[in-house]
Amino acid sequence: MRALAICSCCLLIAVSGRAAVAAQEPGAPEGIKSEQSLPSRYPYVVQDMLKYCQPSNGFWVDLGAGRGQVAIPLIEATGNPVVMLDPDAEAMRKGLEIAREKGLEDRLSAVVGAAEDMPLTDNSVDFVASRGSIFFWDDPVKGLQEVYRVLRPGGKAYIGGGAGSGYPDQAVKKLIEQRRRRMEGDEAVKWKRFVELRRPEKMREWAKHAELADFTVMGEGAISAEDKRVGQGVWLLFEKKAAPYAPSSTIKSLTIHPERTCIGNGDNWPITWADDGNQYTVYCDGEGFGGGSGKGSMSLARIVGDPPDFTGQNLTSPTGHKTGGGPQGRKASGLLMVDGVLYMWVRNLNQDGTGASLAWSEDRAATWTWANWSFLEIGYPTWLGAGKNYTAAEDEFAYVYSPDTTSAYRTSDHMILARVPKSEIRNEQAYRFFAGLDDEKNPRWTARFDQRRPVFSDPGHCYRPEVAFNPGIGKYLLLTATSGAPRWCGTDEKYFGVFEASTPWGPWHTVEQVYDWGGQENRFQPRIPPKWIGDDGETFYLLYSCFPEGPYQFNLQKCTLEVIPTNKR
Repeated sequence: MRALAICSCCLLIAVSGRAAVAAQEPGAPEGIKSEQSLPSRYPYVVQDMLKYCQPSNGFWVDLGAGRGQVAIPLIEATGNPVVMLDPDAEAMRKGLEIAREKGLEDRLSAVVGAAEDMPLTDNSVDFVASRGSIFFWDDPVKGLQEVYRVLRPGGKAYIGGGAGSGYPDQAVKKLIEQRRRRMEGDEAVKWKRFVELRRPEKMREWAKHAELADFTVMGEGAISAEDKRVGQGVWLLFEKKAAPYAPSSTIKSLTIHPERTCIGNGDNWPITWADDGNQYTVYCDGEGFGGGSGKGSMSLARIVGDPPDFTGQNLTSPTGHKTGGGPQGRKASGLLMVDGVLYMWVRNLNQDGTGASLAWSEDRAATWTWANWSFLEIGYPTWLGAGKNYTAAEDEFAYVYSPDTTSAYRTSDHMILARVPKSEIRNEQAYRFFAGLDDEKNPRWTARFDQRRPVFSDPGHCYRPEVAFNPGIGKYLLLTATSGAPRWCGTDEKYFGVFEASTPWGPWHTVEQVYDWGGQENRFQPRIPPKWIGDDGETFYLLYSCFPEGPYQFNLQKCTLEVIPTNKR
Protein backbone atom coordinates (compact mmCIF):
# COMPACT_ATOMS: atom_id res chain seq x y z
CA MET A 1 0.00 0.00 0.00
CA ARG A 2 1.45 3.34 -1.01
CA ALA A 3 2.08 6.03 1.61
CA LEU A 4 -1.07 7.88 2.52
CA ALA A 5 -1.30 11.63 1.94
CA ILE A 6 -2.59 12.29 5.47
CA CYS A 7 -1.81 15.50 7.31
CA SER A 8 -2.17 16.61 10.93
CA CYS A 9 -3.34 13.28 12.33
CA CYS A 10 -2.39 9.64 12.73
CA LEU A 11 -4.29 6.38 12.63
CA LEU A 12 -7.41 6.70 14.80
CA ILE A 13 -6.22 9.98 16.34
CA ALA A 14 -8.94 12.64 16.32
CA VAL A 15 -8.45 15.99 14.63
CA SER A 16 -9.80 19.22 16.05
CA GLY A 17 -13.31 20.43 15.29
CA ARG A 18 -16.67 18.74 15.38
CA ALA A 19 -16.85 15.80 13.00
CA ALA A 20 -20.20 15.38 11.33
CA VAL A 21 -19.98 12.27 9.19
CA ALA A 22 -21.39 9.32 11.08
CA ALA A 23 -24.34 7.64 9.40
CA GLN A 24 -26.20 6.86 12.65
CA GLU A 25 -26.29 10.16 14.53
CA PRO A 26 -29.10 11.41 16.75
CA GLY A 27 -31.88 12.70 14.53
CA ALA A 28 -32.19 9.59 12.42
CA PRO A 29 -35.57 7.86 12.87
CA GLU A 30 -35.51 5.07 15.45
CA GLY A 31 -37.43 2.90 13.03
CA ILE A 32 -34.41 2.76 10.74
CA LYS A 33 -32.95 0.09 13.02
CA SER A 34 -35.63 -2.40 11.96
CA GLU A 35 -34.28 -2.25 8.41
CA GLN A 36 -31.21 -4.14 9.59
CA SER A 37 -33.29 -7.31 9.36
CA LEU A 38 -33.34 -6.94 5.59
CA PRO A 39 -30.52 -8.35 3.43
CA SER A 40 -27.35 -6.28 3.53
CA ARG A 41 -27.33 -3.55 0.90
CA TYR A 42 -23.59 -2.90 0.92
CA PRO A 43 -22.42 -5.61 -1.53
CA TYR A 44 -24.92 -4.38 -4.12
CA VAL A 45 -23.93 -0.76 -3.58
CA VAL A 46 -20.27 -1.66 -4.01
CA GLN A 47 -21.09 -3.42 -7.29
CA ASP A 48 -22.68 -0.22 -8.58
CA MET A 49 -19.78 1.91 -7.36
CA LEU A 50 -17.30 -0.18 -9.30
CA LYS A 51 -19.56 -0.39 -12.34
CA TYR A 52 -20.14 3.33 -12.70
CA CYS A 53 -16.81 4.70 -11.48
CA GLN A 54 -14.31 2.05 -12.59
CA PRO A 55 -11.81 3.67 -10.23
CA SER A 56 -8.11 3.34 -10.89
CA ASN A 57 -6.09 1.53 -8.24
CA GLY A 58 -4.49 3.74 -5.63
CA PHE A 59 -5.62 5.78 -2.63
CA TRP A 60 -9.29 4.99 -1.90
CA VAL A 61 -11.30 6.57 0.92
CA ASP A 62 -14.58 5.37 2.46
CA LEU A 63 -16.01 8.65 3.75
CA GLY A 64 -18.35 8.25 6.73
CA ALA A 65 -17.13 4.68 6.91
CA GLY A 66 -18.67 3.58 10.19
CA ARG A 67 -17.60 -0.05 10.68
CA GLY A 68 -16.28 -0.33 7.13
CA GLN A 69 -19.48 -1.66 5.60
CA VAL A 70 -18.40 -0.21 2.22
CA ALA A 71 -14.65 -0.33 2.70
CA ILE A 72 -14.44 -4.06 3.42
CA PRO A 73 -16.58 -5.18 0.43
CA LEU A 74 -14.50 -2.86 -1.78
CA ILE A 75 -11.33 -4.58 -0.62
CA GLU A 76 -12.89 -8.01 -1.08
CA ALA A 77 -14.04 -7.15 -4.60
CA THR A 78 -10.84 -5.49 -5.83
CA GLY A 79 -7.95 -6.10 -3.46
CA ASN A 80 -7.26 -2.36 -3.40
CA PRO A 81 -6.50 -0.90 0.05
CA VAL A 82 -9.07 1.47 1.55
CA VAL A 83 -8.82 4.16 4.23
CA MET A 84 -11.87 4.63 6.45
CA LEU A 85 -12.53 8.26 7.42
CA ASP A 86 -15.14 8.93 10.09
CA PRO A 87 -15.51 10.96 13.31
CA ASP A 88 -16.46 7.79 15.22
CA ALA A 89 -13.20 6.14 16.22
CA GLU A 90 -14.94 3.32 18.05
CA ALA A 91 -17.01 2.33 15.01
CA MET A 92 -13.89 2.24 12.85
CA ARG A 93 -12.07 0.20 15.50
CA LYS A 94 -14.79 -2.43 15.11
CA GLY A 95 -14.26 -2.25 11.34
CA LEU A 96 -10.58 -2.93 11.81
CA GLU A 97 -11.42 -5.96 13.98
CA ILE A 98 -13.73 -7.31 11.26
CA ALA A 99 -11.01 -6.81 8.66
CA ARG A 100 -8.55 -8.66 10.90
CA GLU A 101 -10.94 -11.59 11.19
CA LYS A 102 -11.19 -11.69 7.40
CA GLY A 103 -7.42 -11.49 6.94
CA LEU A 104 -7.65 -8.00 5.42
CA GLU A 105 -5.89 -6.07 8.17
CA ASP A 106 -3.03 -5.05 5.86
CA ARG A 107 -5.47 -3.39 3.45
CA LEU A 108 -7.75 -1.43 5.76
CA SER A 109 -6.74 1.61 7.80
CA ALA A 110 -8.64 4.36 9.58
CA VAL A 111 -8.37 8.09 10.09
CA VAL A 112 -10.59 10.15 12.37
CA GLY A 113 -11.93 13.22 10.63
CA ALA A 114 -14.90 15.14 9.28
CA ALA A 115 -16.15 15.41 5.72
CA GLU A 116 -16.03 19.20 5.96
CA ASP A 117 -12.37 19.25 7.02
CA MET A 118 -10.62 16.11 5.84
CA PRO A 119 -7.05 15.66 7.09
CA LEU A 120 -5.87 14.76 3.59
CA THR A 121 -3.64 16.67 1.18
CA ASP A 122 -4.80 18.24 -2.07
CA ASN A 123 -4.96 16.11 -5.21
CA SER A 124 -4.11 12.89 -3.41
CA VAL A 125 -7.13 10.55 -3.53
CA ASP A 126 -8.06 8.31 -6.44
CA PHE A 127 -11.56 7.33 -5.29
CA VAL A 128 -14.01 8.51 -2.62
CA ALA A 129 -16.91 6.19 -1.76
CA SER A 130 -19.59 7.21 0.70
CA ARG A 131 -22.91 5.56 1.50
CA GLY A 132 -25.49 7.04 3.88
CA SER A 133 -23.18 9.74 5.19
CA ILE A 134 -23.78 12.99 3.29
CA PHE A 135 -27.29 13.31 4.73
CA PHE A 136 -25.79 13.78 8.21
CA TRP A 137 -23.03 16.24 7.36
CA ASP A 138 -23.31 19.64 9.01
CA ASP A 139 -22.52 21.26 5.67
CA PRO A 140 -22.97 18.99 2.61
CA VAL A 141 -21.79 21.72 0.24
CA LYS A 142 -18.52 22.22 2.10
CA GLY A 143 -18.11 18.46 2.36
CA LEU A 144 -18.42 18.05 -1.41
CA GLN A 145 -15.92 20.84 -1.93
CA GLU A 146 -13.53 18.99 0.37
CA VAL A 147 -14.02 15.78 -1.61
CA TYR A 148 -13.18 17.66 -4.81
CA ARG A 149 -10.11 19.21 -3.16
CA VAL A 150 -8.59 15.90 -2.12
CA LEU A 151 -9.35 14.08 -5.38
CA ARG A 152 -6.45 13.92 -7.76
CA PRO A 153 -7.10 14.93 -11.40
CA GLY A 154 -8.96 11.97 -12.85
CA GLY A 155 -10.14 10.85 -9.41
CA LYS A 156 -13.81 9.97 -8.92
CA ALA A 157 -16.43 10.11 -6.17
CA TYR A 158 -19.62 8.10 -5.62
CA ILE A 159 -21.68 9.57 -2.79
CA GLY A 160 -25.25 9.05 -1.63
CA GLY A 161 -27.46 6.35 -0.20
CA GLY A 162 -29.51 3.42 -1.37
CA ALA A 163 -29.74 -0.33 -1.81
CA GLY A 164 -27.97 -0.89 -5.11
CA SER A 165 -29.37 -1.95 -8.49
CA GLY A 166 -29.01 -5.67 -7.79
CA TYR A 167 -30.82 -5.64 -4.45
CA PRO A 168 -33.58 -8.32 -4.40
CA ASP A 169 -36.94 -7.03 -5.64
CA GLN A 170 -38.91 -8.31 -2.65
CA ALA A 171 -36.49 -6.66 -0.22
CA VAL A 172 -36.73 -3.37 -2.11
CA LYS A 173 -40.51 -3.52 -2.05
CA LYS A 174 -40.58 -4.24 1.68
CA LEU A 175 -38.10 -1.45 2.40
CA ILE A 176 -40.11 1.15 0.52
CA GLU A 177 -43.44 0.00 1.98
CA GLN A 178 -42.06 0.23 5.53
CA ARG A 179 -40.80 3.76 4.94
CA ARG A 180 -44.07 4.94 3.44
CA ARG A 181 -46.00 3.61 6.44
CA ARG A 182 -43.61 5.24 8.90
CA MET A 183 -44.07 8.61 7.22
CA GLU A 184 -47.60 8.46 8.66
CA GLY A 185 -46.61 7.03 12.06
CA ASP A 186 -45.22 8.25 15.35
CA GLU A 187 -41.97 9.42 13.79
CA ALA A 188 -43.62 11.03 10.78
CA VAL A 189 -41.68 14.31 11.07
CA LYS A 190 -38.31 12.58 11.22
CA TRP A 191 -39.19 10.20 8.38
CA LYS A 192 -40.40 13.02 6.14
CA ARG A 193 -37.16 14.87 6.82
CA PHE A 194 -35.25 11.64 6.11
CA VAL A 195 -36.96 11.30 2.72
CA GLU A 196 -36.68 15.00 1.89
CA LEU A 197 -32.89 14.96 2.26
CA ARG A 198 -32.67 12.03 -0.13
CA ARG A 199 -34.48 13.61 -3.06
CA PRO A 200 -32.41 13.89 -6.27
CA GLU A 201 -33.27 17.60 -6.37
CA LYS A 202 -31.54 18.06 -3.03
CA MET A 203 -28.43 16.25 -4.25
CA ARG A 204 -28.31 18.44 -7.36
CA GLU A 205 -28.71 21.54 -5.20
CA TRP A 206 -25.73 20.55 -3.04
CA ALA A 207 -23.61 19.72 -6.08
CA LYS A 208 -24.38 23.02 -7.80
CA HIS A 209 -23.69 25.06 -4.67
CA ALA A 210 -20.40 23.17 -4.31
CA GLU A 211 -19.60 24.43 -7.82
CA LEU A 212 -18.86 20.98 -9.16
CA ALA A 213 -18.01 21.42 -12.82
CA ASP A 214 -19.68 18.25 -14.05
CA PHE A 215 -21.72 15.68 -12.16
CA THR A 216 -24.42 13.04 -12.53
CA VAL A 217 -27.27 12.33 -10.12
CA MET A 218 -28.81 8.86 -10.33
CA GLY A 219 -31.81 7.47 -8.48
CA GLU A 220 -35.20 8.84 -7.48
CA GLY A 221 -34.79 8.87 -3.72
CA ALA A 222 -35.44 6.96 -0.49
CA ILE A 223 -38.90 5.67 -1.40
CA SER A 224 -38.47 4.96 -5.10
CA ALA A 225 -36.70 2.33 -7.19
CA GLU A 226 -37.76 3.68 -10.57
CA ASP A 227 -34.22 4.46 -11.76
CA LYS A 228 -33.03 1.02 -12.82
CA ARG A 229 -29.42 2.19 -13.00
CA VAL A 230 -29.12 2.22 -9.22
CA GLY A 231 -32.47 0.99 -7.91
CA GLN A 232 -33.72 2.43 -4.64
CA GLY A 233 -31.84 5.50 -3.41
CA VAL A 234 -30.00 8.53 -4.80
CA TRP A 235 -26.35 8.89 -5.79
CA LEU A 236 -24.00 11.63 -6.88
CA LEU A 237 -21.17 10.72 -9.24
CA PHE A 238 -18.45 13.16 -10.28
CA GLU A 239 -14.87 13.21 -11.47
CA LYS A 240 -12.10 15.74 -10.99
CA LYS A 241 -11.13 16.29 -14.56
CA ALA A 242 -7.58 15.43 -15.46
CA ALA A 243 -5.42 18.19 -16.85
CA PRO A 244 -4.72 17.79 -20.57
CA TYR A 245 -1.00 18.24 -19.92
CA ALA A 246 1.41 17.36 -17.14
CA PRO A 247 1.94 19.96 -14.40
CA SER A 248 4.47 22.70 -15.03
CA SER A 249 7.90 22.11 -13.52
CA THR A 250 8.63 25.84 -13.68
CA ILE A 251 5.47 27.45 -12.32
CA LYS A 252 4.43 25.89 -9.04
CA SER A 253 1.22 27.87 -8.55
CA LEU A 254 -0.88 30.78 -9.79
CA THR A 255 -2.63 33.19 -7.42
CA ILE A 256 -5.35 35.47 -8.78
CA HIS A 257 -5.70 38.25 -6.23
CA PRO A 258 -9.30 39.13 -5.30
CA GLU A 259 -9.03 42.89 -5.77
CA ARG A 260 -10.53 43.93 -9.09
CA THR A 261 -10.48 47.14 -11.10
CA CYS A 262 -13.30 47.65 -13.61
CA ILE A 263 -13.37 50.57 -16.05
CA GLY A 264 -15.06 51.41 -19.34
CA ASN A 265 -17.86 49.60 -21.13
CA GLY A 266 -17.58 46.75 -23.63
CA ASP A 267 -15.96 43.36 -24.08
CA ASN A 268 -13.20 41.32 -25.75
CA TRP A 269 -10.42 43.97 -25.33
CA PRO A 270 -7.55 42.71 -27.55
CA ILE A 271 -4.53 44.66 -26.34
CA THR A 272 -0.93 45.40 -27.37
CA TRP A 273 2.00 47.47 -26.06
CA ALA A 274 2.93 50.14 -28.58
CA ASP A 275 6.16 51.97 -29.38
CA ASP A 276 4.90 55.15 -27.67
CA GLY A 277 4.72 53.38 -24.30
CA ASN A 278 0.92 53.16 -24.22
CA GLN A 279 -1.23 50.12 -24.74
CA TYR A 280 -3.86 50.04 -27.46
CA THR A 281 -7.06 48.06 -27.30
CA VAL A 282 -10.39 47.51 -29.02
CA TYR A 283 -13.71 47.60 -27.18
CA CYS A 284 -16.56 45.63 -28.72
CA ASP A 285 -20.34 46.17 -28.47
CA GLY A 286 -19.91 49.04 -26.05
CA GLU A 287 -19.08 52.68 -25.42
CA GLY A 288 -15.49 52.19 -24.30
CA PHE A 289 -14.40 55.13 -22.17
CA GLY A 290 -16.53 57.84 -23.76
CA GLY A 291 -15.98 60.08 -26.76
CA GLY A 292 -13.90 59.13 -29.80
CA SER A 293 -15.78 57.09 -32.37
CA GLY A 294 -18.36 56.24 -29.72
CA LYS A 295 -20.43 53.09 -29.43
CA GLY A 296 -20.05 50.38 -32.02
CA SER A 297 -19.43 46.70 -32.61
CA MET A 298 -15.74 47.66 -32.45
CA SER A 299 -13.82 50.87 -31.80
CA LEU A 300 -10.27 51.74 -30.82
CA ALA A 301 -8.98 53.03 -27.49
CA ARG A 302 -5.71 53.74 -25.73
CA ILE A 303 -4.78 52.61 -22.20
CA VAL A 304 -2.55 55.11 -20.39
CA GLY A 305 -0.67 54.46 -17.15
CA ASP A 306 -0.28 51.44 -14.93
CA PRO A 307 -2.45 49.79 -12.26
CA PRO A 308 -3.97 51.04 -10.11
CA ASP A 309 -3.67 54.48 -11.75
CA PHE A 310 -4.53 53.87 -15.38
CA THR A 311 -7.19 55.28 -17.66
CA GLY A 312 -8.81 54.53 -20.98
CA GLN A 313 -9.15 57.02 -23.83
CA ASN A 314 -11.38 56.43 -26.83
CA LEU A 315 -9.84 57.19 -30.21
CA THR A 316 -11.47 58.58 -33.32
CA SER A 317 -10.92 56.12 -36.14
CA PRO A 318 -13.55 56.17 -38.92
CA THR A 319 -11.90 53.31 -40.82
CA GLY A 320 -11.50 51.20 -37.67
CA HIS A 321 -14.98 51.78 -36.28
CA LYS A 322 -17.68 49.21 -37.10
CA THR A 323 -21.34 48.83 -36.13
CA GLY A 324 -23.71 45.91 -35.58
CA GLY A 325 -24.36 43.64 -32.62
CA GLY A 326 -23.32 40.06 -31.86
CA PRO A 327 -22.28 37.95 -34.85
CA GLN A 328 -23.68 40.58 -37.24
CA GLY A 329 -21.02 43.13 -36.28
CA ARG A 330 -17.31 43.02 -37.13
CA LYS A 331 -15.16 42.67 -34.00
CA ALA A 332 -11.45 42.59 -33.33
CA SER A 333 -10.02 39.35 -31.94
CA GLY A 334 -6.29 40.16 -31.97
CA LEU A 335 -4.17 43.31 -31.88
CA LEU A 336 -0.38 43.57 -32.19
CA MET A 337 2.16 46.30 -32.85
CA VAL A 338 5.25 45.24 -34.80
CA ASP A 339 7.89 47.80 -35.82
CA GLY A 340 5.51 50.68 -35.23
CA VAL A 341 2.59 49.23 -37.19
CA LEU A 342 -0.63 47.99 -35.56
CA TYR A 343 -2.02 44.76 -37.01
CA MET A 344 -5.59 43.81 -36.16
CA TRP A 345 -7.41 40.52 -36.74
CA VAL A 346 -11.12 41.17 -37.22
CA ARG A 347 -13.61 38.32 -36.96
CA ASN A 348 -17.27 37.93 -37.97
CA LEU A 349 -16.41 38.26 -41.63
CA ASN A 350 -19.80 36.67 -42.27
CA GLN A 351 -22.97 37.44 -40.34
CA ASP A 352 -23.04 33.96 -38.84
CA GLY A 353 -19.86 34.79 -36.91
CA THR A 354 -17.45 32.91 -39.18
CA GLY A 355 -14.25 33.93 -40.93
CA ALA A 356 -11.70 36.64 -40.22
CA SER A 357 -9.66 39.28 -42.02
CA LEU A 358 -6.70 41.60 -41.40
CA ALA A 359 -6.33 45.36 -41.09
CA TRP A 360 -3.30 47.53 -40.24
CA SER A 361 -2.57 51.06 -39.12
CA GLU A 362 0.65 53.04 -39.49
CA ASP A 363 -0.56 56.01 -37.42
CA ARG A 364 -1.41 54.38 -34.07
CA ALA A 365 -5.01 53.46 -34.86
CA ALA A 366 -6.17 56.71 -36.51
CA THR A 367 -6.61 55.17 -39.97
CA TRP A 368 -6.75 51.58 -41.15
CA THR A 369 -6.06 49.71 -44.35
CA TRP A 370 -7.98 46.48 -44.90
CA ALA A 371 -6.46 43.45 -46.62
CA ASN A 372 -8.15 42.24 -49.80
CA TRP A 373 -7.93 38.65 -48.57
CA SER A 374 -9.33 36.75 -45.62
CA PHE A 375 -9.17 33.44 -43.73
CA LEU A 376 -12.60 31.84 -44.16
CA GLU A 377 -11.55 28.77 -42.17
CA ILE A 378 -10.45 30.65 -39.05
CA GLY A 379 -13.04 32.00 -36.63
CA TYR A 380 -11.05 33.74 -33.92
CA PRO A 381 -7.40 34.54 -34.70
CA THR A 382 -5.28 36.15 -31.98
CA TRP A 383 -1.67 37.28 -32.00
CA LEU A 384 1.15 36.14 -29.77
CA GLY A 385 2.13 39.12 -27.62
CA ALA A 386 5.81 39.72 -26.87
CA GLY A 387 6.77 42.92 -25.10
CA LYS A 388 6.77 46.53 -26.24
CA ASN A 389 6.42 46.87 -30.01
CA TYR A 390 7.00 43.08 -30.19
CA THR A 391 10.67 43.57 -29.26
CA ALA A 392 10.67 40.62 -26.83
CA ALA A 393 10.00 38.20 -29.68
CA GLU A 394 12.56 35.41 -29.87
CA ASP A 395 12.60 35.12 -33.66
CA GLU A 396 11.57 37.01 -36.80
CA PHE A 397 8.05 35.63 -37.00
CA ALA A 398 4.64 36.77 -35.82
CA TYR A 399 2.42 33.94 -34.52
CA VAL A 400 -1.34 33.49 -34.83
CA TYR A 401 -3.48 31.19 -32.65
CA SER A 402 -7.12 30.23 -33.10
CA PRO A 403 -9.56 27.54 -32.00
CA ASP A 404 -9.86 25.02 -34.81
CA THR A 405 -13.32 26.20 -35.85
CA THR A 406 -14.69 28.65 -38.40
CA SER A 407 -16.90 30.31 -35.77
CA ALA A 408 -16.05 32.83 -33.06
CA TYR A 409 -18.99 31.49 -31.06
CA ARG A 410 -18.11 27.83 -30.63
CA THR A 411 -15.58 25.99 -28.51
CA SER A 412 -13.27 23.44 -30.06
CA ASP A 413 -11.19 20.54 -28.82
CA HIS A 414 -8.06 21.92 -30.47
CA MET A 415 -6.18 25.09 -31.29
CA ILE A 416 -4.16 25.76 -34.40
CA LEU A 417 -1.10 27.91 -35.01
CA ALA A 418 0.21 29.86 -37.99
CA ARG A 419 3.28 32.01 -38.37
CA VAL A 420 4.41 34.67 -40.82
CA PRO A 421 7.66 36.67 -41.17
CA LYS A 422 7.26 40.01 -39.41
CA SER A 423 8.00 41.79 -42.67
CA GLU A 424 5.32 39.82 -44.55
CA ILE A 425 2.29 40.07 -42.27
CA ARG A 426 0.20 41.75 -45.01
CA ASN A 427 0.97 38.95 -47.49
CA GLU A 428 -1.51 36.05 -47.35
CA GLN A 429 0.87 33.76 -49.23
CA ALA A 430 3.57 34.10 -46.55
CA TYR A 431 1.53 32.39 -43.79
CA ARG A 432 2.45 28.85 -42.79
CA PHE A 433 0.43 26.52 -40.57
CA PHE A 434 1.82 24.28 -37.85
CA ALA A 435 1.83 20.71 -39.16
CA GLY A 436 3.18 18.80 -36.18
CA LEU A 437 6.70 17.85 -35.12
CA ASP A 438 9.33 15.90 -37.00
CA ASP A 439 11.35 13.03 -35.53
CA GLU A 440 13.72 15.52 -33.85
CA LYS A 441 10.75 17.34 -32.26
CA ASN A 442 11.21 20.35 -34.51
CA PRO A 443 8.08 22.05 -35.89
CA ARG A 444 6.92 21.37 -39.42
CA TRP A 445 5.12 24.13 -41.35
CA THR A 446 2.85 23.98 -44.37
CA ALA A 447 1.14 26.45 -46.69
CA ARG A 448 -1.87 24.13 -46.90
CA PHE A 449 -4.55 24.67 -44.29
CA ASP A 450 -5.85 21.11 -44.68
CA GLN A 451 -2.47 19.79 -43.51
CA ARG A 452 -2.60 21.70 -40.22
CA ARG A 453 -2.22 19.84 -36.93
CA PRO A 454 -3.33 20.91 -33.44
CA VAL A 455 -0.76 22.89 -31.52
CA PHE A 456 -2.78 22.54 -28.31
CA SER A 457 -5.66 20.31 -27.24
CA ASP A 458 -8.07 20.60 -24.31
CA PRO A 459 -11.40 18.93 -25.18
CA GLY A 460 -14.32 21.35 -24.98
CA HIS A 461 -12.16 24.20 -23.68
CA CYS A 462 -10.46 25.76 -26.72
CA TYR A 463 -12.21 29.10 -27.00
CA ARG A 464 -10.91 32.62 -27.67
CA PRO A 465 -7.29 32.02 -26.63
CA GLU A 466 -4.58 34.40 -25.50
CA VAL A 467 -0.86 33.64 -25.75
CA ALA A 468 1.79 35.97 -24.34
CA PHE A 469 5.54 35.59 -23.99
CA ASN A 470 6.77 36.19 -20.43
CA PRO A 471 10.43 37.26 -20.81
CA GLY A 472 11.13 37.19 -17.08
CA ILE A 473 10.74 33.41 -16.88
CA GLY A 474 11.26 32.62 -20.56
CA LYS A 475 7.84 31.00 -20.98
CA TYR A 476 4.90 31.32 -23.32
CA LEU A 477 1.63 31.52 -21.36
CA LEU A 478 -1.54 30.24 -23.04
CA LEU A 479 -4.93 31.19 -21.59
CA THR A 480 -8.33 29.84 -22.56
CA ALA A 481 -11.76 30.13 -20.94
CA THR A 482 -15.41 29.32 -21.53
CA SER A 483 -18.09 31.58 -20.08
CA GLY A 484 -20.90 29.11 -19.46
CA ALA A 485 -23.24 31.07 -21.76
CA PRO A 486 -24.15 28.53 -24.49
CA ARG A 487 -25.48 31.12 -26.92
CA TRP A 488 -22.07 32.75 -27.12
CA CYS A 489 -19.59 29.90 -26.62
CA GLY A 490 -21.58 26.75 -27.28
CA THR A 491 -21.24 25.27 -23.79
CA ASP A 492 -22.70 25.85 -20.32
CA GLU A 493 -19.38 25.01 -18.66
CA LYS A 494 -17.42 27.75 -16.93
CA TYR A 495 -13.70 27.10 -17.19
CA PHE A 496 -10.34 28.87 -17.10
CA GLY A 497 -7.05 27.23 -18.02
CA VAL A 498 -3.46 28.50 -17.94
CA PHE A 499 -0.63 26.59 -19.61
CA GLU A 500 3.03 27.26 -20.33
CA ALA A 501 5.66 26.21 -22.86
CA SER A 502 9.20 27.12 -23.85
CA THR A 503 8.32 27.65 -27.53
CA PRO A 504 5.23 28.97 -29.29
CA TRP A 505 4.35 25.41 -30.36
CA GLY A 506 4.82 23.66 -27.03
CA PRO A 507 5.13 21.16 -25.51
CA TRP A 508 2.58 22.59 -23.08
CA HIS A 509 2.39 22.09 -19.34
CA THR A 510 -0.50 22.85 -16.98
CA VAL A 511 -0.21 25.82 -14.64
CA GLU A 512 -3.81 26.07 -13.42
CA GLN A 513 -7.32 24.92 -14.25
CA VAL A 514 -10.31 26.61 -12.62
CA TYR A 515 -13.71 25.00 -13.05
CA ASP A 516 -16.79 27.17 -12.59
CA TRP A 517 -14.52 30.19 -13.05
CA GLY A 518 -16.24 33.35 -11.87
CA GLY A 519 -19.10 31.66 -10.03
CA GLN A 520 -22.26 33.56 -10.92
CA GLU A 521 -20.45 35.68 -13.52
CA ASN A 522 -19.98 34.73 -17.17
CA ARG A 523 -16.28 35.46 -17.65
CA PHE A 524 -14.50 34.96 -20.95
CA GLN A 525 -11.64 36.12 -23.16
CA PRO A 526 -8.78 36.23 -20.64
CA ARG A 527 -5.84 38.35 -21.75
CA ILE A 528 -2.44 39.38 -20.44
CA PRO A 529 -1.65 43.07 -21.14
CA PRO A 530 2.03 42.80 -22.13
CA LYS A 531 3.09 46.05 -20.47
CA TRP A 532 1.93 44.77 -17.10
CA ILE A 533 4.10 41.65 -16.92
CA GLY A 534 6.64 42.17 -14.13
CA ASP A 535 10.33 42.32 -15.00
CA ASP A 536 10.96 39.10 -13.08
CA GLY A 537 8.00 37.43 -14.76
CA GLU A 538 6.40 36.52 -11.45
CA THR A 539 3.52 39.01 -11.64
CA PHE A 540 1.12 39.99 -14.38
CA TYR A 541 -2.41 41.33 -14.73
CA LEU A 542 -5.34 39.28 -15.95
CA LEU A 543 -7.78 41.16 -18.18
CA TYR A 544 -11.15 39.60 -18.99
CA SER A 545 -14.71 40.27 -20.10
CA CYS A 546 -18.08 39.37 -18.58
CA PHE A 547 -21.43 38.76 -20.29
CA PRO A 548 -24.32 38.39 -19.69
CA GLU A 549 -23.62 38.29 -15.92
CA GLY A 550 -20.79 40.31 -14.36
CA PRO A 551 -19.25 43.72 -15.03
CA TYR A 552 -19.48 44.49 -18.75
CA GLN A 553 -16.17 46.33 -18.48
CA PHE A 554 -12.39 46.21 -18.77
CA ASN A 555 -11.89 43.90 -15.76
CA LEU A 556 -8.42 43.60 -14.27
CA GLN A 557 -6.95 41.46 -11.49
CA LYS A 558 -3.35 41.05 -10.41
CA CYS A 559 -1.79 37.59 -10.62
CA THR A 560 1.27 36.13 -8.95
CA LEU A 561 3.23 33.13 -10.14
CA GLU A 562 5.22 30.99 -7.73
CA VAL A 563 8.22 30.12 -9.88
CA ILE A 564 10.92 27.53 -9.26
CA PRO A 565 14.04 29.62 -10.05
CA THR A 566 16.23 26.69 -11.06
CA ASN A 567 13.73 25.72 -13.76
CA LYS A 568 13.53 29.10 -15.47
CA ARG A 569 14.71 28.98 -19.03
